[in-house]
Amino acid sequence: IDFVILILAFGCLVGVLCAFSILVAQVYSPYGYDSTQSGIVGAALLIAGIVGALLTAPLFDRWLAHYIGITIRVSVPAIGAGWLSMIWAVGHGLAPSYVVLAVIGFLSFMLLPLALELACEVTGNAEFSSAALWFSGNMFSMIFVLISDRLKAGASANPPYNLRNTLILQGSFALAIGLTAVFIEGKQVRRELDERQGGTESELRTIEPQREAISAS
Repeated sequence: IDFVILILAFGCLVGVLCAFSILVAQVYSPYGYDSTQSGIVGAALLIAGIVGALLTAPLFDRWLAHYIGITIRVSVPAIGAGWLSMIWAVGHGLAPSYVVLAVIGFLSFMLLPLALELACEVTGNAEFSSAALWFSGNMFSMIFVLISDRLKAGASANPPYNLRNTLILQGSFALAIGLTAVFIEGKQVRRELDERQGGTESELRTIEPQREAISAS
């Protein structure tokens, strides 16, 4: 069940992020912002994500490797809530969007390698799990982008031609599917086996010289 949840959550969140990045100019232009301003909003998402990845990757690699499961259980619903809050943030100036997207970017880029790692742990096949997750992400992204044209408001809307319905759809899906992440067990079987084997080999390397010394005496 962990892998099914990972496919859905990874695909949905990657799809929403990619779709928003593609549609960011259309999201903000009805509110009077030009392409440069909307581009800076998109850049805030990316920059925060890069910073998050750079800061957290060494931590999880060295000290937090056993906390991947709980990190996903907490962070994925938080990202979903962030996308849902974009429904209100977009219409209230750029500052709320900067804050929300910075949090979303930080958590999303932090979770990207963790999700791929956990999927590999669950399936035992890195190639298959990675391909399945990215296929899901691309599929959700395509769906959200294509549906956005159907959901665009008309000329009589306030403001005209806004994408509020698209934000509602993306935020609702992100939160609903993101909440399923709380059921992820996150058991890292392969890592536990590697650590046990590593401990056994270390013990053997310690005992072997002692045996040789005893034999020589």
